[in-house]
Amino acid sequence: MINLKSISLDDKPVFDKYFRLFPYENSEYSFANTFSWQDGYKLRYFIHDETLCMLVQYGDNPAVATFPIGRNPQQCFDLLMEYFKESNAQPLIRLYGQDDIDKFEELMKSYGKKYTITENVFLNDYVYNTQDLINLSGKKYHAKRNHINKFKQLYNYTYEVMTAKTALECLELYNRWQSRKDDDYVDTLTDSDNAVYKMLTNFDALLLKGGILRVDGVAVAFSVGEYLNPKMAIIHLEFADTAYEGSFTMINQQFIEHEFADTEFVNREEDMGIEGLHKAKMSYKPVKFSRKFLATVTDE
Repeated sequence: MINLKSISLDDKPVFDKYFRLFPYENSEYSFANTFSWQDGYKLRYFIHDETLCMLVQYGDNPAVATFPIGRNPQQCFDLLMEYFKESNAQPLIRLYGQDDIDKFEELMKSYGKKYTITENVFLNDYVYNTQDLINLSGKKYHAKRNHINKFKQLYNYTYEVMTAKTALECLELYNRWQSRKDDDYVDTLTDSDNAVYKMLTNFDALLLKGGILRVDGVAVAFSVGEYLNPKMAIIHLEFADTAYEGSFTMINQQFIEHEFADTEFVNREEDMGIEGLHKAKMSYKPVKFSRKFLATVTDE
């Protein structure tokens, strides 16, 4: 039986070691995300023979395992299949890209079970060319350039690098902005609110990077991210006071220009099936998607 553990900040070096084994491009293989979202998704993990596997269970939904990462995916996968059997649960395995699919299909040859693999489109991460987001060149970004020019014309602004101290200031701003939108905010904290809290209160420990836009010294927008791999940045948080015209577009462009200009791609994570997020992410013209699949194993 596998020994499932919850995740602590002390686990960061361990997770980073496995996540760096391959140049993964999906947002789930960021320790900051794993740590910050673990409560809402009941995220647990185990390591066997230098191989990492995670299990996620959101709400009343069945548990889903990630495909094992490390030296011995076969033995780890065997333990997963045993876990699902003992739990009287259908095996569900999250696969990230064709490489995981190929490895999964190879392992399944020894089980004599049928399976289906479906793409979870609403979970796919949006990936952009870094220089596109910095330069916003061409007709397709005309509206974005207008937003930025408007912001520059209207406001006396500065950009500054976020620190652990100013991260806490941004948390206060976030709570204030959320309260403005929802009178019951304090009593109805969401998984997203908790993830924001964990990232901003553990800013240095998670080795995150952040940027803040100020107008006349007052913070009006902020963004938080990190390097997902040597060629790709990932944006975890982006919030702005919409009373300042163009603030979202401006923090998007400024943060990437100042912190991640040395990358080739930027992962702006998924849209969670929210139409407004889908439209906003599509408006920046992604060059590809980090695709996510679910393998469902059935009996013979």
